[in-house]
Amino acid sequence: MAYLDLGKRVLPVGAAVAFALAAVSAPAMAQEAVSRFQSNGSAAQGTEYSAAAVLPGADISQAYAALRRVVERNGWNVFQATPASYALLARNNQTTQSGKTGSLAVSLAPVGDGVSLALMYANPPGVNSPPAAVRAEFNKIAGALKAELAALPAGQPAVTANATAAAPQPASAAPDRKLCLAGACLGMTTAEAATLNLQPSGIAQFKLNGKPDGAYGLDRSGNRIGYSDMGDFDSKSLKQFATTVATVCRFSFASASMKASDGQRIRLVFRPAIRDGKGVVVLTEINRQLPPNMSSSELQRFTDTARQQFGDAFSAESRVIVTRPTAEIHRDVGLGTSLKLSLPIENVNARLLEQPGCSDKPRLD
Repeated sequence: MAYLDLGKRVLPVGAAVAFALAAVSAPAMAQEAVSRFQSNGSAAQGTEYSAAAVLPGADISQAYAALRRVVERNGWNVFQATPASYALLARNNQTTQSGKTGSLAVSLAPVGDGVSLALMYANPPGVNSPPAAVRAEFNKIAGALKAELAALPAGQPAVTANATAAAPQPASAAPDRKLCLAGACLGMTTAEAATLNLQPSGIAQFKLNGKPDGAYGLDRSGNRIGYSDMGDFDSKSLKQFATTVATVCRFSFASASMKASDGQRIRLVFRPAIRDGKGVVVLTEINRQLPPNMSSSELQRFTDTARQQFGDAFSAESRVIVTRPTAEIHRDVGLGTSLKLSLPIENVNARLLEQPGCSDKPRLD
């Protein structure tokens, strides 16, 4: 029997029409909490759905903690959380008879006086989810997060492009000695990172879709070109992005994976930055998973070696927010221990849109 993956449960195909109609007529759909909803792919090859929302007045650290609570309360199991990138990945708690399940990627970024929320749901091949049902789930998560943020006590304002000198060091300011691991270095451009041996991206592949109605940039001729709000690069798609997109106008984040010498995963995270006055995408995080069965003495030896290699950039304790290029031993409940290299996250959204061709000039009609 074929199945429809509807985020919180998997239903037989016969239930699809009733659920889809219910989703369209649900009160949540009358008040859209998300915008730029779009889908790419097909049921046979896998489908990706994405949307975004801007939520006012919240400290981003508080917002990230609230985001995880909201996602889990809506029936999703978080299997990877990256606090330094304000991102998390989750799966629904049901699978099809063939063992397939979808994945939800959610991230936050500081913008203006609030935070920008990006959502992407990736359907595996052979599983079909009605777009109305996915959209309703996105609205449910965004609406619940907005309500929870409104109830939080006031915190420190999110970092903006006009932050003071006490703000984190911009990702575009390269450290004197680059922090590198397995050939990957913080601050690498997409063209430089495309030479790495990246793993296949799977169903959540980052794609150039040509539709400039969500995340988009400018090609070599200055024309707008759209791409995924988030997703996974492999070597081919990263090279395609590097050779096609000359200027970045809107970009949330993207990731990629390599394998360490012991077979453990190395996760790379890419975010936007301003380099020489132009919007580009650079490598801002390298997260190297450590073997789960390491003894305390082995972990200590690894820590000592990392401290010697990275010098004063190294910390044996993890930080929620980094203020300079940092290497740290990172511990995450359920995900184990890793060595994480990271640059501060800089909010460049407004500066990206100020670039020629990235936004429409207002006219006095």
